Amino acid sequence: MRRRTDVWQYLEIELEDAGDQSWWAGLMAPVATGSDNAYLRFVGRVWAPDGRPTRQVVHGETFPRFVDPDELDPEDAFTPGWERALEHLRRWLEADGWVPAGRGAETWAYRYVRPVVRAQRLPRGA
Repeated sequence: MRRRTDVWQYLEIELEDAGDQSWWAGLMAPVATGSDNAYLRFVGRVWAPDGRPTRQVVHGETFPRFVDPDELDPEDAFTPGWERALEHLRRWLEADGWVPAGRGAETWAYRYVRPVVRAQRLPRGA
């Protein structure tokens, strides 16, 4: 017989340069009008129940940026599409079973948790 034990996965939304992830995205990022233009995206990085990072990343939609990502403050709406991209990712995460669990240091750094069901073997006769 097996008993269920629940543990949790953790996810935090981060902002990344869309060109950092693949050579194709990096090649295409500066193609838009004006050489200072590139693309950003929100991603959800997943952490294992023991706190180790996993390879699992949920990618959001890309949107253009016109400043260095370290200088970006999403409260300044001069970066078109960031609000829609963030809201779309948050809705998708919640539909996928992630539960809001606070905020990180950045405006966009929403945190989520999700239970992971693991089966545990009970000793015979239990």
